[in-house]
Parts: sequence; structure tokens; C-alpha cells
Amino acid sequence: MMSHTNHPNEGVRAPLLRSSSSRVSIPTDDTLPPLRDVITQVENTLAQLAPSVSDNIIPEDVVKSTLAFGGFVSVSAALQAAQGASKERAQLLAVKLVERIVREARLTDATVEVNEVLWVVLTKQSNLGKRELSALEAALQVEATTFLSSEIVSTFVNDIWNEGNQIDPNREKRPTNTTPTSGLGRLWKKVLNHLERWRTPRYQNALIIIVALVYIALYFFIVNIVEYMNNWPSVLEWIFYLFVFGEVISELQEIILNPVSHFTTLSTWFILPPTALLFSSFVFRMVALHCTSRMQMIRHLYTSYILLCFVAPFLFLRLIVWLDAFETIAKIEILIGKALRDSFWVFAMLVVTVVGFWQAVYAIEVDENVWTVLKVLVMGALYAPDFDATTRYDPIPNTLLFFTYLFLVTVVLTSLLVASFIASYLSIYPSLHGIYLLSFTRKTLAALHSGDDTGLIFPPLGNLPELIFVKPLLVLAYRSSNLHPFDTARREKWAKAYNRVREAVWILVYLPVVLLVSLAEVIYNLFDRLLGRITRFILARRSSFDGEPSAAGGGRDTRDLASVLRGNPATASSTSFHHAGSTNNHYYYYNTGAGGLTTPQIPNDTLRKIFDVLDRLENRADAIERRLNGIEKQLGGAPAQDSDAEDDGDLGPEGRFEVETLQIDDY
Repeated sequence: MMSHTNHPNEGVRAPLLRSSSSRVSIPTDDTLPPLRDVITQVENTLAQLAPSVSDNIIPEDVVKSTLAFGGFVSVSAALQAAQGASKERAQLLAVKLVERIVREARLTDATVEVNEVLWVVLTKQSNLGKRELSALEAALQVEATTFLSSEIVSTFVNDIWNEGNQIDPNREKRPTNTTPTSGLGRLWKKVLNHLERWRTPRYQNALIIIVALVYIALYFFIVNIVEYMNNWPSVLEWIFYLFVFGEVISELQEIILNPVSHFTTLSTWFILPPTALLFSSFVFRMVALHCTSRMQMIRHLYTSYILLCFVAPFLFLRLIVWLDAFETIAKIEILIGKALRDSFWVFAMLVVTVVGFWQAVYAIEVDENVWTVLKVLVMGALYAPDFDATTRYDPIPNTLLFFTYLFLVTVVLTSLLVASFIASYLSIYPSLHGIYLLSFTRKTLAALHSGDDTGLIFPPLGNLPELIFVKPLLVLAYRSSNLHPFDTARREKWAKAYNRVREAVWILVYLPVVLLVSLAEVIYNLFDRLLGRITRFILARRSSFDGEPSAAGGGRDTRDLASVLRGNPATASSTSFHHAGSTNNHYYYYNTGAGGLTTPQIPNDTLRKIFDVLDRLENRADAIERRLNGIEKQLGGAPAQDSDAEDDGDLGPEGRFEVETLQIDDY
């Protein structure tokens, strides 16, 4: 654990994190207070803040005292204390704690990377004898959108999405880090490096999308073949049914493990209906192909084909689930889910209204078929009323009932539905980005932990080989662990065997996808290199005609300046780190100098102000020069030009030069 002291002013406090040999770890300390005590301390601290202190300002002494008491656990404690009126302050305190931990870790050891520190602070739990929530898990539990929206946290979550557990400083390094000498060794290293990228959530999500596209293509092939009702399934059709079996197994696992959360998720209702329809279609087809009666076989095959056709709309709706890693699609899914949940009472009123009028109309027109009456009412609700069918036997009472029904359904309930959708949109839109960050962070952590230590997942149909070859090995490993609970060597041996088998099965199943993506990346890299060479050639030719130095040659390198202007720390120096400013959400950059000291750079907003003022000063200097030239001509007896027609630039009234005061904050 992190070492700490209850009196931060006594002596020198131990470092928050220990780093050695490019590894960041948590210093063990048995005196670290329990998490519950740290949460109580944070709650009391926030409650004692003066009412005059703004909600978006956390005093520095509060950050220091909290960090001195709880160490890195105070980040998770602050988030778990984010309740009620102090929720916003608790989240801001958590952000300040993260920034200070990163700053102190960098001051202690300048070779430590920011993501290594953040990995330990935000994704690790405290080792207090029981499972505690990490900082990111606590943020998801209390829906800390302010904390997740902060620049330092959101950037780190994006890095996890792109790199996975590759940024874990304590992760066992794989043999891809070695430097081979032979050509075959270098080729094998490239292959291993490419496979390593498939362990990241970003590549795993790409795998899901590619498998989904293959799934849709197979569906279109089956639903459009002419021989569906005449022949046995072909090889491609059996592959499609293997996808269906994988979907069924995946849904059963979710229902058994997380029934409540599964059925309350919007994406479930995009997945469950088509899966049930496809499985039913397969069952009817197999029954039909084993029937002895020709009529029964045709009837079952027709039912199977109709069920298969019903899947098409749901399959396209599933694209929302498959593409929810993209921000726009994810926000659409959030809006639709919110609107449907808030409008459930309108649909309930619609059902009650239809059932009530169904009974009334059928009681009057007793000779009419009951389902015909329901069809007329449903068509009326869909703005296609059939007055002749409703008023066939007793026109006066049925006309009154039908007009009343149409008014309630098409005017009242429709208006209520529209109003409910608008209210849902207006209520969620201001916080839509924060809700998206919650969803994206939850998806990132789920992808990070879904593949065990390998980081590899098995979307259908790959979950069938996983169930056959990998899961039994996991059961044997658990059984061995229960029989020999204190045999660490045996447990590690089983874990390594399980990981190797899982990796081998994954490569064998998804090798075509890996090769396809590898080919696409090679083509893209070659095209990018060709485009870069063409661009450099054009710039070199242009500079040779203009007599200026080539931008591709020995020109001034402005990457660091551009990185600061864009606010992009990823393109800055590898020895720099960043944290949010105390009065705004922009980054301050610190470059490590000699001896591990840090020299502050200019904040982004201030740098932009300086460049803007310099441009205006240059324009005003040109205007002054033109004014002086005009005065000189007048004094020398030259023909006076219309000075009023001169361009005075930005000169103030009466020809005076005015300079505004530049206020440089936080520097």
C-alpha cells in the first residue's frame, strides 16, 4: 500500500508510488487506514468547507491533507463519497488528487510515464484483505461524469481503449521486446507484435464488427437462395447456424449470470428477438426435413422461412449494438433507450385503451370475428381506420365508440408520446456527453477484463470452440486450486497452460480475420508512405523554386509548439507530463530538465493570447510606419496626400497608439 502519515507536516513523507526498473508499484504499508475511514475523512472534509468557497474550487491544503491521510486510496474514497450536495466537489477533489499523485511521482522519478502512474492509481484496488473498488469502478458506480470528463482521466481511458493492458507497468513482458538479429526472427517479431495488438479493446471491438458483417452477409445469402425449401443446408448455411448456436449460448450465459441487468438493457431487445427467431427457424427446418409427409414438410419449411424473413429488421437494428463504440451511435442508443423508458406509461395507456374499446365494439357487433375487430382498432391507431367494417351492424353506437377511440389514440395519446419524447431529450441532452463517457468507460473496462489475462474475447461463433476446448481446462484449474489451495506453483502452472490454450484456440478460429486486417494495414501503410513521399517531393520542388528551405529538410521543428497549441500531450516529448490547471480545464506542460527538475511551459490559452497580441502589434507597427512616412512627406514640402485616406490600421483616436493590457493568468 501507499505509505502515509496522519501528520503531513512531520518530517518527509514516503513516496506515494514506488518505481524501479520501469515498473510502478504500490508501497506496502500495514498502517494504511481502511477505506471506510478514508471515505469518512473525505466526507467530513467536504462538509467543513466554507459555504463561501465555490463548488468548482478545491483548496490545495484539502488536497494535501486528504492525500497524506489516505494515499492513493483517497481517489477511490473521494469518488465513493460523491453523494448528495457534495457530489460535484468530491469529483473535483478526486481529479485534484490524481493530478497531485502524478506530479509527485514524476518529481520523485522523472523516468516514470504518466500512464504507468495512472494505471496503478485508477485501475488497481487496495490490498486490504478484501476486494475494493478501483477508482474507475467507483466512478462508474456513483456515475461520476465530472471525474470521467476531466482531461487527464478521459485521455487515460482512451489510452486503455487503444493499448489495453500493454500500458500496465507491472505486466509480464512478452518475448516481443527482444531484438532479433536474423531476418526470420525480425519477421516473427512483427507477427507477434501484430498479435499483441489484438489484445486491446479497440482491436477486439474491430473483431466484433467484422464478425457481425460476416454474420449479416451469411444471412442475406440464406434468405435469398431459391433452394431453401428443397434441399438440405449447404456448407455456408451450416456456418450461419453455428453463428446462431453461438448467439444462443451467449444469451443463455448472460441470462443465467446477470438476469436483471440483462433484461433491463436496451441492447438486449435488439439481440434476443432475432436470436430466438433464428433458432426457431432452424428447429422448424430440421423438423421439416425429417418429416415423412410431404404436406407437413412444406408447411414447416414455409414457417421456417417466414421466421427467417422476420429477422431482417432486427438484424439491422443490431447494428446499433455492434457499432456502439462510436460516439455518435452510442449517443443515439442512449437517447432511444431514455425516450422508450420514460414513455413506457404512454404505451401502457395505449394497450389499456385498445383492450377496453375492443371489448366494447365486439360486444355490440357480436356476429363479427373477434380478431377482425382487433385488426380494425389497430389499423385505426396507425391512422388507417376502416369505418365500414366498424359500423356494419349497429352504426350509431359503434360510430360514437370508434370516433371516441380515434380521438383518444390519435390525438391525446400521440400528443402525450411526443411530449414524453421531447421531455426525455431535453432532460438528457445537457448531460449526454457525460453519460456517453460512462458507457464508454464501462465498455472499456469490460473489454479489458473479459479475456482473462490474455485480453482475447470469443464473439460468436468463436465461443463454441471456447466452450469445448478452453472452458473444461478452466474447470480443471479451479478444481486443482481447491484441492491444493496453498500450492502456488501448481496454480501458476495451470494459469499458464490455460492462457496458452486460449491463445492457440483464438488464433486458429479467427486467423482469417487477423490475416484480412493485416493485409488492410499493410496496404494502408504503403499508401501512407507513398503519399508522404509525394508530399515531400512537391514541397522540395516548391522550395527550390522559391529559394526557401524545405519543410521536409532542415527546417525548424515545431512539433512541440504545435502539440502545446493543440493541447495534445501524446505528440509532445516523451519526458513530459501534464495535469489540468487549477482554474480551467486546459493542460499545463512540464518538461523534465537536468536533475529531474521541471520547468513550466506557458498554458495553452495564454500562448494563444500572446500570439494574437503579437499579430496585432505587427499590424499597428505597420500602421505607424505608414503614418510617419506621410508626416515626413508633408514636412519635406512634398505634395500632401490625403492623410485621412491613409490606412491608420489600429491607431486610436487622434493618431495615438493604444496598447491593451494582456492579462496572463496562472503563469
